[in-house]
Amino acid sequence: TGPINSGNAIAVTPVSATEDAAAGVIAYTADFTGGFSQFMLVSPTFTLPVGLVNFDVVAGKKTIDLSWKTAAERNNKGFEIERSTNGVDFVNIGWVGGAGTTNDPSFYRFTDNFVQPNTVYYYRLKQVDFDSRATLSNTRQAKIVANGIEITVSPNPARDQIKVFAAGITQPTDISLVNAKGQTVGKWQNADISSTYPINVSRFAKGYYTLTIHLADGDVSRQILIQ
Repeated sequence: TGPINSGNAIAVTPVSATEDAAAGVIAYTADFTGGFSQFMLVSPTFTLPVGLVNFDVVAGKKTIDLSWKTAAERNNKGFEIERSTNGVDFVNIGWVGGAGTTNDPSFYRFTDNFVQPNTVYYYRLKQVDFDSRATLSNTRQAKIVANGIEITVSPNPARDQIKVFAAGITQPTDISLVNAKGQTVGKWQNADISSTYPINVSRFAKGYYTLTIHLADGDVSRQILIQ
């Protein structure tokens, strides 16, 4: 032990960094398998390759559009677009090439065409440089509301009864229930779901079902579990 100096220090280059600009925090990841007793961060041995100015996610009628801007870039290969439906487990859904090295602002866009209405999607950018180092952005979220209508089915899971409600519906509509085999096991006509509409499900076998509300502009479905 003792003070760190040029004679006993070993430089360890981070393999990734996660920046939270709002909190003023940068988290570094490196290989310390050789062990250490003391450490210190020295700048500028590792410079973040991209200065991300903003990152916006906006829901359209059928797609979700991502846009972001960088102030400058250094050795930037590009961006992996990562998506999640729970805010924890992310998967790669696309790639946008970077500008390499530049001191000028750069603008980027990506459109997610494979989205379902009334589902919250979480997005983040994984910036990758030409040395395979990676930096994660903060997370953004968006949701498409089908036809401007918000459908609520509760409770879910259910045992005896579910209640269906739709904000924005003024006319009676038809509802159908389909089991996991694709068989229609229940139909309700002229259901008034502008207020809470009760449906007795106690006669159905336990399992997953698809409840579909048939609207003039298209169908809206929800998966429910009957226990």
